[in-house]
Order: sequence, then C-alpha cells, then structure tokens
Amino acid sequence: MHTLNQKDKIYLEGGDVIVNYPYVFVGIGKYASNEAGAKWLQSILDKDYENEIVDKPWKVVPVYLNDDAILHLDCCMTIIGPKTAIIHKPVLKDLPKELVDYKFIDIDAKTRKEMGGNVLVIGPKKVIVQKRHTALQEALKNEGYTVIPIVFTWHSLLDGALRCASCPLVREKNE
Repeated sequence: MHTLNQKDKIYLEGGDVIVNYPYVFVGIGKYASNEAGAKWLQSILDKDYENEIVDKPWKVVPVYLNDDAILHLDCCMTIIGPKTAIIHKPVLKDLPKELVDYKFIDIDAKTRKEMGGNVLVIGPKKVIVQKRHTALQEALKNEGYTVIPIVFTWHSLLDGALRCASCPLVREKNE
C-alpha cells in the first residue's frame, strides 16, 4: 500500500487514470489530477518494479486537457480494446505520441457532453453504451464490437457515466 501526505499538492483521481500496459494515461486538467499526481504515480510504479512487486515496467503518460469543463480523462477518452479508443480529440491539448497508432472512434461534442464515450467494456469487443448514442453504437458495430445499449441518462447529469458507476475487478489472465 502507498500513501502520501495530505498536505502535499498531489492529486490523482480515478477518472483520470486509464491503464493500458505498458502505459498508464493520466488526464491533467484544471480540477482533478495534476502533474504532481502523475509523477507520484510513476515513482510508485518504478519502486514496485525495482522491488519486484510487478514484473514489468510501466510508463505514466500525461494527457493534457484544454477544456476546463472536462473533469476527467474518461469524459473524453476511453480505451476499449487493443490500440482502440473512443475519443473527442478537440478537448485534448495534444495527442501523446503513445496514442498516435491507435484506431479512434470519434464522438462529437454533444455525445461527449452527455458522457457517451464513457462506456463500460465487459469483454473483448463487447461494450455497454448509453442507448441514446446511436451513432456511437453504429460506429462500434462497424468495428466489430458487440454493443449492449442501456438507458443510463441520470448518472450523466452528475458528470458521470458507465465507467464511473462500475467497480474495477481483479481479473485472471486468460492464456
């Protein structure tokens, strides 16, 4: 377990952290996670590797948000599979080089504002999405995804959506 002094100005929130080995993408914006939080996370991951707690190194990649209305990275980008993500690029300052070879499913500003890109991946090429985002559903189906649409609108009024309402699970590696 790792702790930090609460007097430090280190902020790291779950909605800003998207894990996709060997990278951990961390959204850096005005209201949530900051650069100090990303650096702290990298130091913890480095120590865990040095102490052989994890067997492979990780790299924390800051993703800078240029829109103060975006609370977390998962409000505008969600990785849904190998080298595949849902994204609304206009709210990012720059696309990190670690993401340039990704296949992106772009969403418009309205879908982003309604938290449409904040989907829940439940298996390989299988995602739960908000029912009202039919264009996103079609785009996902065109990429070979099984789409499970559900009515999930009230949560987005609180600036959250499917990923925000889920609980991460420990998963066994399938060989």
